[in-house]
Amino acid sequence: MMVSKEHAAIAQLETAIWLYFEDKDPISVHTLANAAGEALDGCCTAAGQESMWAAFRNHIKPEFWEEIRNKIREPYNHFKHSSNAHQSIYFTDDQNVFFLFRACMNARTLSFDSDFCGIFITWLAAVEPQWLLQLPDPNGAIRAAYGDILLLPREVQKGRGRAIIEITKRTFQS
Repeated sequence: MMVSKEHAAIAQLETAIWLYFEDKDPISVHTLANAAGEALDGCCTAAGQESMWAAFRNHIKPEFWEEIRNKIREPYNHFKHSSNAHQSIYFTDDQNVFFLFRACMNARTLSFDSDFCGIFITWLAAVEPQWLLQLPDPNGAIRAAYGDILLLPREVQKGRGRAIIEITKRTFQS
């Protein structure tokens, strides 16, 4: 079976999103989202597009980039490399939101079609609207789909995202 880097990255990303909304295995979510994000960063560069990571880097003073990059990548490197086998780090599933968003935005930059990315980005707009400069919801569809989600516990918020994925699957499988 021949598999392109883009196809592998989208498969990893969609699996990470599914696991995230299922509230399962945050370490796998983290490693899958980062692997997908890295691959899509490379695809953006190859296509002459600015990746989310490059855009982020362009807003950091050069003398602080390595420190910030290492801090952001600390959990991923910890899970990926065996040189730190007997060390522990602090990790929370909330860190995964940034990495899922990064990979989804790269996929959108490249015009890769992924229902899971669309669902994740609209879910993020519903649960963290203050993060986004431009909400992808001019007609209030996100509020209609997710309801009053802002003050609910994160596990309930994830459940709403999971429900939208299930509705989407059923709709397109029919």
